[in-house]
Amino acid sequence: MALPNVLLTGLAQFTGVAGAITYASAAIYPLQRNIKVNHDFSAEEGKDPSGFDIFWAARNEFYELTIGMYLVDSSGYTNSPSAGTVDNAIKGAFFPTPISIVTLSGFGGAHSADFPLINSTFQVRPGSTMDLDQMKCNELEWKLRRYTNAAQQTLMGLTPTA
Repeated sequence: MALPNVLLTGLAQFTGVAGAITYASAAIYPLQRNIKVNHDFSAEEGKDPSGFDIFWAARNEFYELTIGMYLVDSSGYTNSPSAGTVDNAIKGAFFPTPISIVTLSGFGGAHSADFPLINSTFQVRPGSTMDLDQMKCNELEWKLRRYTNAAQQTLMGLTPTA
């Protein structure tokens, strides 16, 4: 016995986190779903000869972001949502080059100028994912990092020469 065909109809509206993602001057099709910010650093604990902690040292303080996005096709949406296709959304979704620079802007709405933690440049980290699910809007996640020390962040963005 054959399964019945599934008929999809209607218009969908997607809302998400405000802001823009700029990556290598390319248009990004995904719509931001959520942003998770993790504050982290490398911690070292020094001990006395008896094994008791006598100092802590913190280095490499950074913010790590996980940006969740919905894969939607933005082409043709100015007049009719039906012009977008799942195929175009998937073609527009890609994994950025390792350790490349991603610029985030406009996050925080009216207060985006007061949100330098997110509205800044970040580098791509390992662990980005794409989830193509037939029963829900497909999803993409990028992992990004930014060091709190400006000199360290600048050095991480440089490409060594031979």
